[in-house]
Amino acid sequence: MKITSITSYGPNTAFGYNRQYHEKVHEFLKSKDKDPCAHYALEFDKLTLQMEDDAIELEKQGKTHTRKYSNIFNDLIFYKDIVTCIMQTRYPKLEYADNLAKQYIAESLTHHNKDAADWRAYMVNVVKKYSYSDFSRYFGMPSSDTNDHEPIFKEVSESEAKDLMSAMGDETAHNTDNTDVKQMLVKFEPTKSSPRGLDDVVGLDSIKDEFKENIIDYINNPEHLEQDYDEYGIRMPRGYLFYGPPGCGKTFVTQALAMEAGVDMYKMDISKFGSHYYNKTAVDIQRAFDYLVDEVKKSGKPAILFMDEVDSLAIKRDGNMQTLSDDAKVTTTLLKITQEARDNNIIVISATNKIDMLDEAFVSRMGKQIYFPPPDVEQIEKLLVKMLSSRKKGEVLAKSSEQIKKLANMLKTYSARSIEMIVDDASKTARRDNRRDIEFGDIERAIKNSNFDTIDEKYYRKEAKKPKVGF
Repeated sequence: MKITSITSYGPNTAFGYNRQYHEKVHEFLKSKDKDPCAHYALEFDKLTLQMEDDAIELEKQGKTHTRKYSNIFNDLIFYKDIVTCIMQTRYPKLEYADNLAKQYIAESLTHHNKDAADWRAYMVNVVKKYSYSDFSRYFGMPSSDTNDHEPIFKEVSESEAKDLMSAMGDETAHNTDNTDVKQMLVKFEPTKSSPRGLDDVVGLDSIKDEFKENIIDYINNPEHLEQDYDEYGIRMPRGYLFYGPPGCGKTFVTQALAMEAGVDMYKMDISKFGSHYYNKTAVDIQRAFDYLVDEVKKSGKPAILFMDEVDSLAIKRDGNMQTLSDDAKVTTTLLKITQEARDNNIIVISATNKIDMLDEAFVSRMGKQIYFPPPDVEQIEKLLVKMLSSRKKGEVLAKSSEQIKKLANMLKTYSARSIEMIVDDASKTARRDNRRDIEFGDIERAIKNSNFDTIDEKYYRKEAKKPKVGF
């Protein structure tokens, strides 16, 4: 198996394009002076070549991780898509898309900078959708149409070709290798500290009742779902949006629901979706969702899709946001998968600490919105008793209601996560002191020494306040 590649960066080749070929293209477009499409195609092509030159200069300076470098790519992809569409539909005999695809393939294989090589491979997908030819022919020596300019190709090994196709996002490869998708969707595997069901959740009686009635009962008794829909038009909720201060139980409750319902829970790892490639984040989200749909079909039972910190994806769209911007495409994709989830037996739960940053259409699409406040004094008492009772050296303190009440008052406006970390800190102090019991003073000192911020709810509640549901 052979593939063509650039041998060197000479004066006639650079960054995915052949200068001699583009000069001939420009001469041709100038000859079509009465065709307005030719004018626009010429200007766009010149613009994209200048962008590529700018990117080359940044690569030479080792600045491939800068914002400027990413901005050039996003703009270049946008304009190259336009000019390729014009050229291939208006002047197909020039085989503009084929020539660009060959050049981007070639340079991707010979580039030593992984970011730059991956980006060039991604550009193949941008232009190849307009190609009328059999794309597989690029995996041989170039056809006779390359005689219009100097030959600049060499043979490349089969392993290099496979690496390229993987980087390009070959559909066949994606169908057989879901490694990257599995990294984006992390399946919840219970540990010792994980909840075993809703009974492990302190407080939150309202939402536990909600889950039992509208999710768990329908999962355990599918006939009830069909009956309720026929008689009352009631369906399982499309999804839930949990919002409120960090550390107040949003993830814990979702895990408890999965355990109670006996279904798989997949967490969308937001960090794996970041990309400076235009439109790639939206494509990856769709691929992850499609993979989950297939997994649900295989298992024959529903699954939970948990999207934590969803504010970093479903960004609010406004009049200033271009409809073709990457953020807008991501938000649109999230709206689409949320709409389709219920019919594919997927329960969507999203969580955010910044509900004011979410797109309004996404908030509305989620259906039910539930505010998670910091625990009140009564709930903190229950939390302390639960945390201390689970530790042999904390059982004595857990039974002292007077001391627990005092500690609870000291911990007002702290999140549940902060309280747990304070108890952990106090436990370590007791262990270091001859492995004695955990005492009131240990927790008191841990509170004083902690640097956790107390919670001011006005930064997390929506203007239209909802009643607290507890913890």
